[in-house]
Amino acid sequence: FTDTLSSPLEPLGIEQFIQLVFFHPQWVFRDGQDRMGESGAANFARRSPFPMINILRTKQVRLAQKSIPTGLVYTQNEESLMEV
Repeated sequence: FTDTLSSPLEPLGIEQFIQLVFFHPQWVFRDGQDRMGESGAANFARRSPFPMINILRTKQVRLAQKSIPTGLVYTQNEESLMEV
C-alpha cells in the first residue's frame, strides 16, 4: 500500500517537493515486528483510528531534520510511548 503510493513520486519529479507519511490502525514499523512485536509501544506513534495519509513539504521536513536528529525523535517517541 505505502510503496504503491510512494513509488510514483520520484519518476514524476515531485519527491523533492512532497513526502507522504502513512498512519493506519494496524501500523507496525518495518523493524517493529522483530524488535517489539505488533503491540510494541513505538508502533502506536503511527497508528490512527482510520487509514490516513499526511502530505508534507519536503523542504520543511529537511529544515526540521537539521534542528533535531531524526534518530533522537524516534528514540524519544518510543520511550515516551512505553511509559503510557
